[in-house]
Amino acid sequence: MDVVLRPISDRFFHEHLLPFFQRAMGDAPGALESLQEQLGDGQARMLCERMLSTALPGGVGSVDADPWADLVDRLVFLHWTEGPAGWEVGDAEAGYADGWDEALHRP
Repeated sequence: MDVVLRPISDRFFHEHLLPFFQRAMGDAPGALESLQEQLGDGQARMLCERMLSTALPGGVGSVDADPWADLVDRLVFLHWTEGPAGWEVGDAEAGYADGWDEALHRP
């Protein structure tokens, strides 16, 4: 198993991502609408709109799987910064990737 270590925005993660994922388990359309209002990133907003256009009431099973996976990848694996229009993808931050043992057990 590989491990990737990189900086994240704690504020974005705790104030926006965790509540979004928690709400999405039972109310994916509501979670997407709420998240969309907080984002200034055009790609993420487009993915939210795409899912909202076909979503049924319910949890994450009520939205299309492909755009959901794309949105989750974008939210989790990119560096987010707060901008004037909302949360946006910022400049890439340096990270480190290696095998589990090597990454976490280096002297």
